[in-house]
Amino acid sequence: DSFRWPHDLASTGSGGLLVADAGNHRVLRWDAHPDADRPADAVLGQPDFETGTEFPYVSQEGRLRFPYALASADGRLAVADTANNRVLIWDSTSVVHAARPDAVLAQPTHAAIGENRWSMVTADSLCWPYGLHWHRPHPSEDGPELLAIADSGNNRVVLWQREVQR
Repeated sequence: DSFRWPHDLASTGSGGLLVADAGNHRVLRWDAHPDADRPADAVLGQPDFETGTEFPYVSQEGRLRFPYALASADGRLAVADTANNRVLIWDSTSVVHAARPDAVLAQPTHAAIGENRWSMVTADSLCWPYGLHWHRPHPSEDGPELLAIADSGNNRVVLWQREVQR
């Protein structure tokens, strides 16, 4: 029932709140914005509310390691899974526990974790992503959707682009 290094906040898009609880390796969700201290409604990245364990040397599918940043837009959720050197994207902010992401940025699989994929820096690799910003085109316009990622270990900001058709 407590935080350990809460780092970022985001909206669910439907009146709720998301908190990146980095030290407990999870994201907590309140379905309605809390007006007092109360337990979260859901957890992402851990099997339950009581577990806050880091699993650094096993498959990282369904797990988070130090999620430091969140971004949400149009009901979608992006999480900077910092120590796993990737950004995970879900098409819904209502995901729970070990829900498989709809997209993984900077790693070849849902289980991979390596800094720059255990190789050299490339345009599509990350090393310790710490911040996110989602820029969406105006609803009446076609254009790219951009996710800006503070790629701190590589001393740069990376822009991931996806075309949005309306």
